[in-house]
Amino acid sequence: LFSRGDVEHFSLLVTSSLPREGKTSIVTNLGRALASAGESVVIVDCDWRRPMLHNKFHMDRRKGGITSYLMQPDLDIRTCIHNVAPNLDILPCGPIPPDPPKLLGSARLKELIDELKRQYRWVLIDSPPLVGLSDAQILSSACDGVCLVIRRNILDRTVAERMVQQLRKVSPNVLGAVFNDVDFRSAYYARYYKYGGYYSYYYYYTTKDDKDGDKNKSIIERLRKPREERKVSGGTFFDS
Repeated sequence: LFSRGDVEHFSLLVTSSLPREGKTSIVTNLGRALASAGESVVIVDCDWRRPMLHNKFHMDRRKGGITSYLMQPDLDIRTCIHNVAPNLDILPCGPIPPDPPKLLGSARLKELIDELKRQYRWVLIDSPPLVGLSDAQILSSACDGVCLVIRRNILDRTVAERMVQQLRKVSPNVLGAVFNDVDFRSAYYARYYKYGGYYSYYYYYTTKDDKDGDKNKSIIERLRKPREERKVSGGTFFDS
């Protein structure tokens, strides 16, 4: 991202194949890193299925957010944006809309993203996972680039490749993937990171009574491979 000096303003969609792969933590930390480097950043919560960004910054999304702006034509977007650190603003979800895909595909949202790009160097967008939902694909067509978060040992490599191909059908600007939850203490990585020892652990929080999670459970469980069935595949997916 830092090497894209030819682009004055950039909108980046961050998504994942499944829940609990750490996309919200990744987009949050990316925003903080860019802001600390002096870049102006706004993080937008477009995960309207299970919004989490407001929790990370201790906000009450019910008081207003991006959905409030999209559903209320007279609302000033500046009343929904919160400054949380130097160069870093947050636009939380707001009330959960009854039909997320319809609102995500609206012309008003595309206009908002363009307006935010005029105000910020970086517009980072947190979206729902890809499996079972069309939200991320709809959003990707309105963004300059897409980043896929893949958490170690969550799903099979072929599924991740299929998700990338699926994204590229609607957005040619799939920039790459972030391999999350890598244990540098494992035997495989020890060969390359001799002085390692620190690894990050991110998670996608869901509650037991989450209706969307229950509804999609059968899809998700079919894609996840049991630990005993996982095999090393090109040094990409493996058990520590």
